[in-house]
Amino acid sequence: RRAADDQDQDQGEDDEADEGTRAAQERAFRVASRSASSAAARGSRGAVLDGPATGPASSRRAASPASASLSVRRPGSGEPDTRTASASSRGSDADAVGVRSASRSGAPTRTASSKRSVVQRPVVVLDPGHGGKDPGARSWTGEWEKDIVLDLAERVARRLRARGDLEVVMTRADDQFVALPDRREASRRWGADVFVSIHANASRNAAASGIETYYHAASTGGPGRSSQDDRSIRRLARAENGGRDGRPVRSGTLAPASVAAERSPFLDRQRESARLARLVQGQLVRQLGMRYDSVRDLGAKEGPFFVIGENAAPSILVEAAFLTHREEGLRMRSEVYREQLAEGVARGIVAFLDGQRRSGSL
Repeated sequence: RRAADDQDQDQGEDDEADEGTRAAQERAFRVASRSASSAAARGSRGAVLDGPATGPASSRRAASPASASLSVRRPGSGEPDTRTASASSRGSDADAVGVRSASRSGAPTRTASSKRSVVQRPVVVLDPGHGGKDPGARSWTGEWEKDIVLDLAERVARRLRARGDLEVVMTRADDQFVALPDRREASRRWGADVFVSIHANASRNAAASGIETYYHAASTGGPGRSSQDDRSIRRLARAENGGRDGRPVRSGTLAPASVAAERSPFLDRQRESARLARLVQGQLVRQLGMRYDSVRDLGAKEGPFFVIGENAAPSILVEAAFLTHREEGLRMRSEVYREQLAEGVARGIVAFLDGQRRSGSL
């Protein structure tokens, strides 16, 4: 009997061991099943961001919330510019688009933003005249036009950027030479809605004074204009064009991509350019007239300037003042005067774009 009891006890212990082993195997199976399900779920989430995952490591990278692929389509280009937008530790959006300036080679550059596509905002190209080996006119006080107009353009750019609803490109950001064709090509390259070239005037006649704004025309002749006016405009155009005659280039001589980027017929651009010139000229005279006496309004007029000829955008050239005039030359050294000039140009640009929005052109 004792032998039989011992055999029964040994059999019961073996049954308990087998049952414990089966329980452990079942627990291990359930853990493995949960791990597999979790990995599959992570892989499916990663596919939403970056496409199908090929393994656990790529699943973890794809599912990370700190990095995602962002495409920004550059104006005037059919190819997307793919960048990576990273969330900060505070989860804030990336900064708005930064300063637009010209590179050393003269090609304008711009920085894309993850907050809003650059295509969604109007683009303004500001062109400070001259620069580098081309100093422009010289004030009777000794300052060069290239330095004065760069400062003016920067003041205009700050005002426009402060609005937060415009993109600004500058054809140069320091004292560098940028060829005239490269300046004009900036409109096509960036899909500009407005192009404004900023200059200061000069004359052999020390009594010449006033502010004027030009839009392009193939010829300077027009009703009510004297031959003396025509000669003065042609002389000014040759100075600003670096010796060029300012005649427009035929579309056939442009690069095919440049021609394809043009968004409106030439006559429409010329009509809009004339409207832009009148708005900017009016704001300039109004702003300066609030602080200064005897502000001479020379008006908005046609002129054969190269950078605004056959430009892809409504385009104008501003002659802010006569550096050779005693009073205006002194005013151009004043911070207050430059601030008023910049305010007038910026207000005219904004008024033009507001009109474009109302008409559905933007």
